[in-house]
Amino acid sequence: MRQRYSRPPTSIDARPIARAAATSSELTMRITTALVSHEVSQSHPMRVDIGDRVVVGDRDADWPAFVFVTGGSGSGRVPVRYLSRARPVAVVNTPYDTSELPIREGDVIEVVREDRASGWLWCRSLDGRQGWVPATSLVD
Repeated sequence: MRQRYSRPPTSIDARPIARAAATSSELTMRITTALVSHEVSQSHPMRVDIGDRVVVGDRDADWPAFVFVTGGSGSGRVPVRYLSRARPVAVVNTPYDTSELPIREGDVIEVVREDRASGWLWCRSLDGRQGWVPATSLVD
């Protein structure tokens, strides 16, 4: 039986990529356990879509694949490779949702998509909530 999901990840293109392929983002659909808790770092997530113009700030010191951006829907961290250029104003070339999923040690969650280049995973909790979780927070 094929599952239907309330909201697909919007940070990468929607076509499935075989797990054997070593790409920066892969559709995985696997169940795992939280090794450590993860608290949400941004209380108001933002979403950017293709063609949105954003003001690009500094690169994130903890997560170097990301830069801080400000746009019409707020501000947050976005992978720099999803933007047309690094500064001062860029156009979004890949949609991205900055929502993070808070988890507690021992939580069982489903990994929907891996973004190896950034070190984050798009996950779904058992109650259906979705968002990004650092790969280091989960049992591999």
